[in-house]
Amino acid sequence: MKYLFWSLVVIVMPLFYGLANYDRLPAKMAIHWGLHNKPNGFVDKPIAVFGLIILMVALQIIMMAVTWLNSLQKGAAKKFEKVTLGVIPVLTFVLYIATIMVNLGTNVNIWAVAMTLVGLIFIVLGNYMPKIPADYNRGPGKKKWRDHPEAWKKMSRELGFVMVGGGILCIISILLAEWVSIVALILTVAGISYVGFRGQRYINEAE
Repeated sequence: MKYLFWSLVVIVMPLFYGLANYDRLPAKMAIHWGLHNKPNGFVDKPIAVFGLIILMVALQIIMMAVTWLNSLQKGAAKKFEKVTLGVIPVLTFVLYIATIMVNLGTNVNIWAVAMTLVGLIFIVLGNYMPKIPADYNRGPGKKKWRDHPEAWKKMSRELGFVMVGGGILCIISILLAEWVSIVALILTVAGISYVGFRGQRYINEAE
């Protein structure tokens, strides 16, 4: 409960920045950007200032509830779960403030901010992947990992390396053209998928 409380505090905190600048914000606010930082999605000011925070609070509560219910069946991987549940608060805090700043006329490279956050998330989650026990895998098709913990250990370690490497690549890519960032993101996702596919081979070798 304490973690839920503080995670919600982090999500709500940026709202005060939005309220402090409410009168200076435009009636229609940009909340989505395409390539070259060009806004391509707009909503009314109340929705941007209040609605985004309400949505993120709701998502965080749902995530906490799902994680708690899963832990009753799977057992807990406490460190990984805490890191995972920290994603929404961090994303909300940074992106909400960046959104308000852009709509106030401040020159903010939204693309670079977003890619940096994505890269950091990959790095942090990748660092914790090898620490997840095989018993954490529950549900349809997951029994094979519990039956072959060594195969899971190999796969999770490789997955961690790919995620950390991909995260670093995503962050470095912001120094280059935007298409490089897109390629870096695609390669990272493809690498994660490939490692998951390779995991089946480790199971076959263990049987």
